[in-house]
Amino acid sequence: MFVDQQFFAGIQDTGKGALLTDKALIEAFSNAGSLHGAMVGQSGLDNQRVNRAWVVLNWKLEVLPGVRRPLACETYTVRTWARSYSRAFALRDFEAFDADGNLFARGTSKWSMVSRSDRTMIKLAPEIMECYGLEDHAAFPPEQDKFDRMRIQAAPVREALFPITKSMIDCNNHVHNSSYLDLVTEALPEGVDQRLFDHLEIAYRHEIMPGSTVRLSYVPLDGEGSATEEAASASAHFVTIESVPEDGEAPLLHATALMR
Repeated sequence: MFVDQQFFAGIQDTGKGALLTDKALIEAFSNAGSLHGAMVGQSGLDNQRVNRAWVVLNWKLEVLPGVRRPLACETYTVRTWARSYSRAFALRDFEAFDADGNLFARGTSKWSMVSRSDRTMIKLAPEIMECYGLEDHAAFPPEQDKFDRMRIQAAPVREALFPITKSMIDCNNHVHNSSYLDLVTEALPEGVDQRLFDHLEIAYRHEIMPGSTVRLSYVPLDGEGSATEEAASASAHFVTIESVPEDGEAPLLHATALMR
């Protein structure tokens, strides 16, 4: 089942050049997926009633070359579908079209279902998944249809502590998945923080709870994926979001993000 939803690019959804931001696009993808869930009897409220919730494990977004992003006050359409699933996770893909019907972005994502009360994983049985009308179609070609391992060992060139604000917390009582992009922006150095990236990947590992403070670490990368010291000329940018442990404990990895 393919589901289409039209969106309006508000001023708050745009950045440099009044163009649609990566965060706004991720939010639109997420909302289109939520619409699909509501259509098959698995809205957020439906899932709350049975003590479960969908949580995202990975986002991958690509804005295609040669096609302009929507501007402020323009409309665009997101198409989404559920692709496949295992016992542990499900894949959902996306395509975004401008007002003229041109494909300008695509994405894929990995999700798991957890218990709202104790955060334990729920097995994805056919009675949960088959109602979505799975489609044997991938947004990305086979050679790109995978998530990056997101492991960079280089020492960061920039670090910052950031207290989580109440506005970042969603209905699942943790930091909302698109709000991690606000944390990424805080980690990026001046001159890079306002860029609109054509490629974005986020890997989520542990949820961030209300009242937390996180450590943001930034590493610029060259064309070979190794660290470089010059952020302005780097071909890629890597951000790690970790807990700030107490009493000598090891930090907890919340998420990593790769942009280029």
